[in-house]
Amino acid sequence: MIELSSLLDLIRSLPQYRELRETLAARPTRGRHVPMLAAARPPMAAALASEFNAPVLMICARADRVATLAQELPSWAPSTEVITFPEPDPLFYEPLPWGPRSRQLRVETLARLTQPGGTQPLIILTSARAIMTRTISPEQFAAHTRQLVAGSSLELDSFLNSLIGSGYEPESIVTERGQFSRRGGILDLWPTAAPAPVRVELIADEIETIRRFDPATQRSSDPVQELQVGPAREGLPAYYKQSSDLPLPLAEAQPILEFFIPWMTPDPQTVLDFLPPETLVLAEDLAGIKVAIGELEAQALELHIKQVESGNLARE
Repeated sequence: MIELSSLLDLIRSLPQYRELRETLAARPTRGRHVPMLAAARPPMAAALASEFNAPVLMICARADRVATLAQELPSWAPSTEVITFPEPDPLFYEPLPWGPRSRQLRVETLARLTQPGGTQPLIILTSARAIMTRTISPEQFAAHTRQLVAGSSLELDSFLNSLIGSGYEPESIVTERGQFSRRGGILDLWPTAAPAPVRVELIADEIETIRRFDPATQRSSDPVQELQVGPAREGLPAYYKQSSDLPLPLAEAQPILEFFIPWMTPDPQTVLDFLPPETLVLAEDLAGIKVAIGELEAQALELHIKQVESGNLARE
C-alpha cells in the first residue's frame, strides 16, 4: 500500500479547506455543499477525520463506490480506522436471508457506535441503500448488550437464554461468529463484533477467567479482563417471539428475521439513529445519492406490489 498521508498537509494549508474546517467546527445546523472532484474526496475525508475528535460517516450513492473508497482511504489515512456499513443482499421486500458477511459488518458498526469513543479517528463508509435499510433502535441494541468482566458474577442459564434471544446459535464447537457452546462451567462464545472467540471459565456463578482461543485448534491463548457481548444480528428472536401477528413460526422465520424488523419493533430506525451527536456526515456525491434513493424507492414500490399480489404481504 502506497502511503499518501504526507500530502494531507498540502490540503490542510489550502484556504478553502481551512474555511470548511472552521465552518464544520462551528457545528452548523444545515449542511454545506462543496463542489469537489471525485479524486479529491478521499483525501478530504481523511484530512477531516484526523482533525475532528468524532466519527465521520461518508455516504456513497452505491456499494461499488464504497468498495473503492475502502481500498483508497487507508493510503490517505493509515492511522484512521476505516470500516464499512454494507447494504444487505436482498432488495427491499424480498424475504431472503442476509449474507453472513453483511450481517457481521453491520453489527460490528452498530456495536462500534455504541461503545465509548476512542482516540483513533474513525471513518464509516456506507451507501444510500444501507442507510435506508431499517434496523432495531439503539435502545434495543443496548438492551441486548452485556459486559462480561473477569471476577464478576454471571448467572449462566439466564445468560444463555439471553444469547439465544440476541440471535446466537448453540453449537457443540464454536467455529464461527454468532455461536456459543457450553460444557459444564465453561462457555465458548464468539461475539459477532469480536475478532476472535473467547472461553469463559466459571466457578459457581463467578467468572474466573476470560481467554481468547483459536477456532481452528480450540486452544486458549491470551486472557482478557472484560468483553462486550452485543447482538449477533439485527433481527432478534427475542422481539420476534414477542410479536403476535407474524406469519411464520420462529424456527421457519430464523433465516430471514431481518425481513421482519419493521413488524418486530414499534419504531424501526436506521444507522443514522446510532450516530453520536458530534458525528460528521459527508455525502460523497449528493446528486448521485438522490438519484439512487429515487431508484430504490421506485424499485421497492414495484416489489411491494408484487409481494401483495402474490399473497406474501398483506394489503395495508
